Amino acid sequence: MPKIAFVGAGSAVFTRNLVGDILSLPELRDSAQFALMDIDPDRLRTAELLTERLIEAHGARASVTATTDRRGGFTLTAPGGGQYRVVATLGGTSATSKRLTVR
Repeated sequence: MPKIAFVGAGSAVFTRNLVGDILSLPELRDSAQFALMDIDPDRLRTAELLTERLIEAHGARASVTATTDRRGGFTLTAPGGGQYRVVATLGGTSATSKRLTVR
């Protein structure tokens, strides 16, 4: 069962889109274990609920866990760790537009 850790999972739109893409793959639909980590418990809970609903909507047997423990999201051996890690950066559109501005 591939475990996929999302570090910064409170970025709910990013997490929702990527989880939806992963669940559309027959090879992962029923075996993926999503391990969500974010330092903001409210945003994390939103992402967890979205992931649970996506799993249900896809009729998948994937699973999801969520933690605010940063160590759990970064290491492969920690309970929240994973074989694969996805890291969402902080900043939103304001920070992104600053990074993309050409001078």
